[in-house]
Amino acid sequence: MAVGAGQLARWALAVVRRLRKIVGNNVELGVEYIGCRPKRVLLRDDMVVDSGDPASPAAKAQRSIALFLPESQEYPRVPTKTLIVPVREYRNGRILTMLSTTSEVSIRLKEPIELQREFVWASYELADPSGSAR
Repeated sequence: MAVGAGQLARWALAVVRRLRKIVGNNVELGVEYIGCRPKRVLLRDDMVVDSGDPASPAAKAQRSIALFLPESQEYPRVPTKTLIVPVREYRNGRILTMLSTTSEVSIRLKEPIELQREFVWASYELADPSGSAR
């Protein structure tokens, strides 16, 4: 769940922890904020052999979209950079290239902070193309 926070309309990301139906069509939600200013990033798996055709199954399989959550000292405090990735894309130690509008960096996914049915919230570390941490 994304929430516009404050007058500056900065976005925050939250996870619904509790959902309870109350009178009529009303519901009560319990949410936990997990990060501020999420950014859409593209994850590319360079280990998948690409035929050069962007419509090929291999080319489609090697790219996925994730949400990048930067470090934050404000509420909710997140002391490290993290990613929200689809569960099918997560594997501990997997090396991917993360692309944003301003950068391209090789990363290694680390232990999950949280594992859900549809997504994994995980930290990562920088990795060079040979696979060793920087």
